[in-house]
Amino acid sequence: MRKGAGINVCNLKIMESSQQVFYTPEEVATDFPGNRETSFQIVEKFISQLVEVNSSSLDEETIQFVNHYKNHNENEMAFEGLLLEMMKYPKPANWDDEKILKCALFLGLDKLSIYDDNFFQKLINYTFAKPF
Repeated sequence: MRKGAGINVCNLKIMESSQQVFYTPEEVATDFPGNRETSFQIVEKFISQLVEVNSSSLDEETIQFVNHYKNHNENEMAFEGLLLEMMKYPKPANWDDEKILKCALFLGLDKLSIYDDNFFQKLINYTFAKPF
């Protein structure tokens, strides 16, 4: 991951090809507008929606883990932990590539992850993996 000229640039190596995804800070801000507190409320709501929509495929321990960290305003930990668990399985039909990547960028998980140093690259690979 490189950052240059105010643009987050993700170098993606998928299969034998390479592609790039560009999100300017303004594009990320369209999904997370307002001041930081308002934006974190949007993140919390998005995490809750992900848990609710995918609850049938998440175990109770994961749901409790996510809710614990979300309730303590540790959105980075809740979001990364939730996605690491979700990425153990085939990508759900409701997976919103753009919103999930923008949320990860907003939370700074492209630069510093909590549980897995390769989290953002794994997220990119999972997001753009071709279905079998």
